[in-house]
Amino acid sequence: MKTNVRYYVLRVWLTSVMLSPVLVWLYYACTDGSAPDAELIPLMLVWGGVLSLPSLVFLGLFCRYLVLQKDNVKEVKIWLTLIGSILTYAPFLFLNGVSFTDHSGVSALFWPYGATIVAGVWFYRLTGIGHSNM
Repeated sequence: MKTNVRYYVLRVWLTSVMLSPVLVWLYYACTDGSAPDAELIPLMLVWGGVLSLPSLVFLGLFCRYLVLQKDNVKEVKIWLTLIGSILTYAPFLFLNGVSFTDHSGVSALFWPYGATIVAGVWFYRLTGIGHSNM
């Protein structure tokens, strides 16, 4: 069976880039008691998209490699969860050196991106590995 790695990784990445700014906006709206500036979402779409392009490429390469090496979709998705989380955290570490317990507000940006990457990895169907499809 033919794999759908290219479309799978693109869907996972686009879900994160498009949904995460909305989640961040909702988080700030709930914690601050008022809606943040309207420019926040488009700004995050642009910066999130640009800064995550290397992660898209690396996630695609890792996914292609895992599809060729593994014979179980679940195992591939477990690896992609770990790799996607690391690749999501890398730009935050590179730009600000933040930790998971940073209270500057920047770490609040990591969690939506990381959660949507992981959710996308498990939500979308990856085909063509071994005999099982998930």
